[in-house]
Parts: sequence; C-alpha cells; structure tokens
Amino acid sequence: MRARKRAPRGLLAGVLAAVLIVVLAAEHGPIRDSYVPVFHRDHALIVGPGIDLRRHTIAVGALLPLTGAGSAAGKALLEGARYALRSSRRSRALGGWQVTLAAHDTRGRNARQQQLFPSLAHHVAMLGLTYGLAATAAILPRARRFGFMTIAADARYTRFTRDPSIAVLGAPFSVDAANAIAAAAEGTAPVGFVDSGGALGEDARRGYEVAVAHDPRLRGATVRLGPTRGAAASVIRALRSTRARSVLVADPDSASTAALLLAAQQARYAPRWLLVGPAWSPGLVAAAPAQQLRRVRVLTATALIAQRAALGLRRLPASRQGLFDRVAEGAAIARLIVAIVNRALADRDVSPRGLLDARLRLGRVALAGLMATYHTSPWLPIGTRQSLLAAVDEGAPDHLRLVRGFFTTPAGEALSFAAG
Repeated sequence: MRARKRAPRGLLAGVLAAVLIVVLAAEHGPIRDSYVPVFHRDHALIVGPGIDLRRHTIAVGALLPLTGAGSAAGKALLEGARYALRSSRRSRALGGWQVTLAAHDTRGRNARQQQLFPSLAHHVAMLGLTYGLAATAAILPRARRFGFMTIAADARYTRFTRDPSIAVLGAPFSVDAANAIAAAAEGTAPVGFVDSGGALGEDARRGYEVAVAHDPRLRGATVRLGPTRGAAASVIRALRSTRARSVLVADPDSASTAALLLAAQQARYAPRWLLVGPAWSPGLVAAAPAQQLRRVRVLTATALIAQRAALGLRRLPASRQGLFDRVAEGAAIARLIVAIVNRALADRDVSPRGLLDARLRLGRVALAGLMATYHTSPWLPIGTRQSLLAAVDEGAPDHLRLVRGFFTTPAGEALSFAAG
C-alpha cells in the first residue's frame, strides 16, 4: 500500500501563483504619479522609461523568487522567458531592437516584492510571481496609481479579467469550469460541484451555473468542502445522494482535494473528478489513491510537456521536472511582451500610453501552442475562452497527460465579462 503524504502547501500548493507583467508608466528618476511622453525627432518615436535609443534596447525587469520559497517555480518561469527572448533576438522579431531582462530575487516573500517594486522605474515591464490572490490584488493598486499596464497568467479570476488595465493569459477559471462540465458530462448524468468558497469558488460557480442552465439535467449536488477529513466524508455522502457521475472541484488548497479523493475511495465512490485551478497540484500524485487519480481530469492553461519541443527544451534539468507549466508560462508571457512592443514600435509610440494602446489593439497573437492564442481588442476584455483538459499520468514529468487540446463550448462562450 502506498505511503500517504500530505500534499505540499509551499511551491505549487498555491498554484494560486499569479504571474504578472506590468508595463510601467513611470518617469526616469523617482517614481511619480504621472508621466509625460517625450518625442524624439531624430528617431520619430514617442518614448518612455526603459527605452535606450542608442543601444536599441527595451528593458524588462523581473521580480521572481529565485531563492527561498517558490524558487523552483521562479527559476522555471525565468528559464522560459529568457528562452523566448533569445528566440526573438535570433529571428529579429523586433527588427534592430532587443528586449533585455534583468531578474531581481524576491526570496519568496511578498513583502520584499513590494519593496523591490519601485526599483523597476527605468524598465518598460516588470515580470513577477506573487503567491496568493491577496498578494496579487495588493500590488495592482500601486500599478494603477503609477499608470502601469498589467499582463497576467494564472491570475484568471473574474475580478482581474474585468479590469481594463489587465490582460490575462489563459481562459478565466469560470470559463474552465463551464467548459469542463459541458465536455465531461455523460449523457444526462448530474454533475456535482464542490468548493471552499472564496474567489476561486465564486468563479467556478459562475461557470457551473451557466453550464447547467444550458442543460438543467446536469444539475447535481452543490456542497462546500471543509478543512477536515470528516467534512470530506459528508461531502461524498451528499454527492452520492444525487448519483453525480462527474464532480467539479474548485478549492484553493490541494490538500483538501486529496482529503476528498481519499474519502471517496473509502466510500467506494468513483466519479470523474474535474479539478479547476489550484485544486490540482503535483503533490496529489503522492497524497491521493491511485484508483481515484485515474478518474481525475485537470483544467489547465498551459500545454504541458507535450509542447516541450516548441520551446526547444528536449531535456529538462531534474529541478524543472513537473514545472514545465511555469516554463511555458514564462515563454508565453515573453512572447506577448514582444508582440506588444512590436505593435507599439510600428505605431511609433513606445511610451506607456502607446504600449497600452498597442495591447488593446493587438488582435491575435499565437503563443507557439504553449497557451491558447491570445486575442484582444477594445471590445474583447478576455484573451481566450479555450481550455485544455489533462489526465493524471504518474510517469510524465508534469504528472499530467494532455487528453484534449484547446477547446471551448457554448457554455464557455456564454459567460459575460464586461469591463467593470
């Protein structure tokens, strides 16, 4: 019998990790609350901070945990970003311009990230990794106050996707939930829904309600998972009472997910599990029963190890095993930065206002299959409604195997994301 280990709460226990890129609107010198673009006649460009006209470089600063808690994820993300930027230089994607990346170590501490924030005043963009919804939300008011434009991956909450100053890579969690239910429903079988409240639970509930509105026969038990094993057992009893054959789980703590799967195993209940966002972490492979893991499907924004060749990473160091999603995110984010800068250069305006306008009018950006094609316009507040579905595979470096590529459903398309 396999030893049971508690699902880790550190690095990817919060796969609530939000990846942020913030395009700065700060002036050279001390950060101020406003910025006046400067027109350089010799170069016919409107420029802002981070633009070196002599060297033709565009500076990007990275705030990442490179030591301490979360350092493996931070290094993996930085590896992906650096690879994509090297690739853009080789292909001369920006003509004679180059994006430079300087990394600053947050040591896995949100307080240190806040302290380092002003040091990026001379960069065009900031690439960072913050842990938890609260930490991400805390940094955004400062970004808005200094006129920053934010690009995020894994910050896929409705509160962020509705913010006009933020561009979010990957489908919102609510869209993932709607797509999952529509794709996994077996005939007219009910689909159960389990959450622990909070922003993730609220977003998943939106998707669940839209999906069952499209087909009311899918509605099953809607129950809340508590922190104790006893609560997990009561949740399983409620799910069984409606004969739910698929169960959507939206919980920010993968340890709670592990307790739920263990309770299901003890009750000999084996539905298809649909895990949204941080309800999944690689730690479940060691913490949950193998019989239940075979019934798990995970909604993910990155194409996992199947797309390793797209990055040219045919061999990953041991420390990167299981973290390819972070490598892919870093590469996708860097590709999006290059696309935004390229559009701004074409418009002859690389000031913060020019970069924001370029992002809003960017159109479609292919992300090498690593994440769904990003498509934005002033009238389209979210970049994609496409999800990915993966199965648990203990033999894969990521512990996940892609079973369905980028897809969407009528339920996923029906969700509204008006800017607010």
